[in-house]
Amino acid sequence: MLNFLVFYREDNFNPKKFDARQWAREIKNAGMNAIILTCKHHDGFCLWQSEYTDYCVKSSKWKEGKGDVFREFTDACREFGLKAGFYLSPWDRHEKTYGTPAYTEYYNNQLKELLTNYGDIGLIWFDMPNRLTPEQSRRIVEHVHALQPNC
Repeated sequence: MLNFLVFYREDNFNPKKFDARQWAREIKNAGMNAIILTCKHHDGFCLWQSEYTDYCVKSSKWKEGKGDVFREFTDACREFGLKAGFYLSPWDRHEKTYGTPAYTEYYNNQLKELLTNYGDIGLIWFDMPNRLTPEQSRRIVEHVHALQPNC
């Protein structure tokens, strides 16, 4: 498995050979049944058209700000019969409300975008124990199950 981390700035996000169908095809051919996409890592850059921040693909040169990596990813997963999943970092170094009570609402709003605008989501990867209180974690999991009971 290849893992790598790239920190983006919205003005330099412009992938030239992005092909979510190729990812899904290769995962399917390898005999796997699900993929998890890092939709937002700790730098806060969102790979979807978020209503809650401009620090996302809508402020990029990629597809003139009209692209949506997560949309193409979930469409490809469905096409190849794979479960689509995502990682949404609970730590956001870009969001000014991080570390305040308002951040829980911000985070839940972004979760809601990903869980309600892209069809069935099969799984989510969380690494919350070091980032959120147990109460915040419990509320987030309840929020997920309310929006995607099979997730």
